[in-house]
Amino acid sequence: MMSLGWVIHILSYLFVLPLLVGLVRWRSGSQVQRRLTLLVGVMGVNQLLQHFCFYFQVNNFPAFHQVPPLELTFLGWVFMEIFEKRKLTRLLPALILAFWVFCLVSTFFIQGLWQLPTLTRTVQSILVIGLVLGYFLQLLREMNVNQLTQTSSFWFVSGVFIYYAGSIFIFFYSNALVGNDSDRSTLVFTINISLLLILYFCYTIALLCKENPLTSSRASSSEPFSF
Repeated sequence: MMSLGWVIHILSYLFVLPLLVGLVRWRSGSQVQRRLTLLVGVMGVNQLLQHFCFYFQVNNFPAFHQVPPLELTFLGWVFMEIFEKRKLTRLLPALILAFWVFCLVSTFFIQGLWQLPTLTRTVQSILVIGLVLGYFLQLLREMNVNQLTQTSSFWFVSGVFIYYAGSIFIFFYSNALVGNDSDRSTLVFTINISLLLILYFCYTIALLCKENPLTSSRASSSEPFSF
């Protein structure tokens, strides 16, 4: 089985492909694609930070605590563009702010800095899955998007759903699964990296979709997409 060090090393650089695609297509990309590129960049910086902490044998658990609120902020930012001019868009900033407060309380008063933020990660996953289900529910309700698989929003939302739905139990039980048992730790990181491969693959396809740069990925809709 791949060693834990190699798993973390690869994990740190998976974001390069979608990030390069996003940067190359920045000027021709839609607003959703540009926001997604920034999201990938933030995720990449977090992965590099965790990698360097591991490389220099520094406890990187505190670095994990910034990941859930930052990720949800940028994920919400992308969803705001997808859910443009809808009630959910107006609620998202308040939801993100409440989550930041929750993360701070959890970090300093519940789990502490020196444990993996399993509680905030789990809540983040539930919130993201809720946004994803809202997107697909609206699609099923209206059935007004032509060539769905050619829109960046579809691939973005699909990748997010697979990753967070697949990782939610890993997030919840991380402190129990990751410990002195190196084989178990390696297995957890291997599952996580497999899900990340799917996520970044979907992000790459989303960033390769050709769309009007002045519109979001709903440009292929025949009618307004309202929530």
